[in-house]
Amino acid sequence: MSTRANIEFYDDWGKWDNKRRKEDWHLGARLYHHSDGYPSFMYRKIERFLQKVKKILTREKRPYWWDSERVSALFVSLGRGKYGVPEENPSEPDEDYKKYGGNYIPRFQPSQEIHGDIEYLYRIKLKDEGLGTKLGKKDDRDYRIEVYKPRHNKKTYEIAGFRKLSDTQLEAELKEK
Repeated sequence: MSTRANIEFYDDWGKWDNKRRKEDWHLGARLYHHSDGYPSFMYRKIERFLQKVKKILTREKRPYWWDSERVSALFVSLGRGKYGVPEENPSEPDEDYKKYGGNYIPRFQPSQEIHGDIEYLYRIKLKDEGLGTKLGKKDDRDYRIEVYKPRHNKKTYEIAGFRKLSDTQLEAELKEK
């Protein structure tokens, strides 16, 4: 069975209050990924894609396009190549992709809602400056990846909410598989 995941992209519309800036996150885009959504694969895939997107925007002299809509659009575009590898201009989908009927359908797909059968939710928070910490260590990246597990209603099995993985839980998940 596939490990499904949603990936949400947030922008910080920071607000000033008493001469201090406060984070103010807004959902800008949501994607769906049908398989391999477990953190030991997807977390690293997301990091590779974010790094590739940053390089593309820098090369194209558009670093100011580091926002949820454009970054997620590039995720969709780059997701047509080899599995797990961001490719700018894939000439043909790889054989593994064709085998599962992929042809030119991207692996990251736009999604208006949270899919009811996901096992993980990733929230990517994009910001123009460093976000402080990653797994308890100083980090100057301009994004943060948070990982959540759904909580289900015991009667209907519908998603009732999400529980954020702690740094310790995330580290353990990253070592699995």
